[in-house]
Amino acid sequence: MLEAYLEVDSTLIRIKLNTLNLPGSRQSNGAVNRSVGFIEGVASSGSKNDHGSNQSSYPHNLQYKPKIYTAAPIIRPIYKAKVIRNPTMPTNSGNIQSAGRIMASYIKPLIYSALIGILLYVLMTIYAGKDNILSALTNLTPLALIIILGLSIFNYIIRFARWNWYVNQFGHHIPANKHILYYFSGFSLTTTPGKVGEAIRFVYLKRYGISLTKSLAALFAERFSDLLAMCILAGFAAIHFDKYKNIEIGIVAIISLALLVLQSKRTIEYSEAALTPSPHTKLSVFVKKAFQMIHLSMPLLKSWILAGGLLLSLLSWGAEGYAFYFITQLMDISVTIWLGIGIYAISVLIGALSFIPGGLGSTEAVMGFLLVAAGASPGDAVASTIICRVSTLWFAVFIGLVCMSWLELNEPSLLKFRKNNETNTKS
Repeated sequence: MLEAYLEVDSTLIRIKLNTLNLPGSRQSNGAVNRSVGFIEGVASSGSKNDHGSNQSSYPHNLQYKPKIYTAAPIIRPIYKAKVIRNPTMPTNSGNIQSAGRIMASYIKPLIYSALIGILLYVLMTIYAGKDNILSALTNLTPLALIIILGLSIFNYIIRFARWNWYVNQFGHHIPANKHILYYFSGFSLTTTPGKVGEAIRFVYLKRYGISLTKSLAALFAERFSDLLAMCILAGFAAIHFDKYKNIEIGIVAIISLALLVLQSKRTIEYSEAALTPSPHTKLSVFVKKAFQMIHLSMPLLKSWILAGGLLLSLLSWGAEGYAFYFITQLMDISVTIWLGIGIYAISVLIGALSFIPGGLGSTEAVMGFLLVAAGASPGDAVASTIICRVSTLWFAVFIGLVCMSWLELNEPSLLKFRKNNETNTKS
């Protein structure tokens, strides 16, 4: 059995061959293991070609002209062949190499963001007083830390369940043990510019035939349900702070109107025509792209799917909000559970709207400010904020890096293999 990599239009597809008809070889049978893929016309025993007849000889008139890469030091092109993916199996099409390439190109930004985070927390500690912070941190017991991290993991799992449900609506069913790793790997670059972690997730999913369009549609539905959930949870804090009630009422009114609009395709089209400004402007391009995402996400914005996604969002983010409330109780901060959840939701929401990667800095500032406004001392507020962010944001980044590393080790990138073979070919 010979394992090889077939290149078609710059796409690598791993196949397994019993024998291979290379120039100078006497053998002509090129049977392929169909569990990975097969070359049309060079079928396994008992299978048929396009004309319905059994075919065991290697044809010379198939489409495309690929190259075959083997473990042998001598690399030669083979005859023209048309590669067909088995629809029940993922293709090893080089997309996985793109994930590794994306990760490699953002190592420095990830390190820089971590250093910025450390610097930020050091400055916060200096502001609140080192002794006050250390005194507050003594209240964090190992059991309490396990509970906090457990609630964060619960949040990640529920969000994955929602994402998996969205993907299933498009008719794609990915093995859960693989899919959850793909989803979590997207957390690895949360603190880098441009939401690159999402791109890594899309690259992995493309191996299962999920197009970028469908992935973006699922992402839009996911983010929209998150926005709805965060606005609802933030309302708990708005009730406590009287001067923010009108803002919350306005947000609820806008969201309610948006929900009504999204339930009618005709209303969406009318809204698009009315809201799109004059053409050839940046705002016009932005509005068009926004409505394009809405059109793509329509299957996921139906009332019952939207309601289900919203419930899962409330459950997942409510768990992290409760973790934040739990932290405030460890610090002896006098806030109710609803106020604690509301402060967390407002902080994360403003951090997301600031367009700073991971909300780094903006979320911490709002969280600390609202805790002090609720009666907490600066030391307790800063300690609670740091513990919360480390156990949510940075814990997610850590899990993402672990999942990404596992995938790269167990589903190795083809990039290095391909480069080595190209080097051998030139030599």
